Amino acid sequence: MIFGLSKPDPVELERKGNFKKLIKLLNYRDDPYIRRKSAEILGKHRIKEAVDFLIKRMEDEDWQVRMKTAEALGFIGDIKATEPLIKGLSDEYWQVRCACAISLGKLKDKRATEKLIKLLDDKKREVQKVAAEAIGEIGDDTFLDKLIKALSNKHPEVKIFISDAISKIGKNNVEKILNILEITDNKGVQWGIIRAIGETKDKKSGEKLLRFLKDKDYELREVAAEALGRIGDKKALPYLEKAEKEEKVKDVLMTIKTAIGLLKNSS
Repeated sequence: MIFGLSKPDPVELERKGNFKKLIKLLNYRDDPYIRRKSAEILGKHRIKEAVDFLIKRMEDEDWQVRMKTAEALGFIGDIKATEPLIKGLSDEYWQVRCACAISLGKLKDKRATEKLIKLLDDKKREVQKVAAEAIGEIGDDTFLDKLIKALSNKHPEVKIFISDAISKIGKNNVEKILNILEITDNKGVQWGIIRAIGETKDKKSGEKLLRFLKDKDYELREVAAEALGRIGDKKALPYLEKAEKEEKVKDVLMTIKTAIGLLKNSS
């Protein structure tokens, strides 16, 4: 396709509001920068007319074009981009996989959940984190058990994202989450569920966390105290005050003191 002797300027076209020309530039073969910049601009302005053309660029030979295209499709938010983005979760470049996961989270299409769950085992930690975040945004409880199971052997940073996802999905499934907490002895799973329960702020759950204030694992004691402070049920106050007197680990003690302060100042 011939655009003229000099290279077109996507930024100048954006300034002029010439989005039709920017859509055409998605096929500009001579310079991948022009293709990815055009995709970026079209996504920023949420140009729905560009969706079909952007979907074709998910097969672009340049990985940065694929990445910017995935981001753009997420911003535009057309559900027809779901399948191409799911396919992009298998891209050889982790940056593209990340972009696809984030965009699928924005689309909130439940068709993506199963593939995103599998991405929790991706070799790149950044991909694992954004996959967990996307699962939480989608909110599909079909794979809640698998999401909880994923807590057992993940890096601490990834566990935070997974527990956040569990808290978002589990707001309507708190009883199910608590039941798993009662039967598991895996410390990683316990930590993630306790943190998730704290994020839900479900007052009925606080009683189930009290026993962890005496756990041998200091990380469980700490996350339990933090969760009880977030939940805000003053019935936990005497248990926290007792734990404060017995705690020997400085970081845990500080968390307990913070939780006590939150409860005393809550209405």
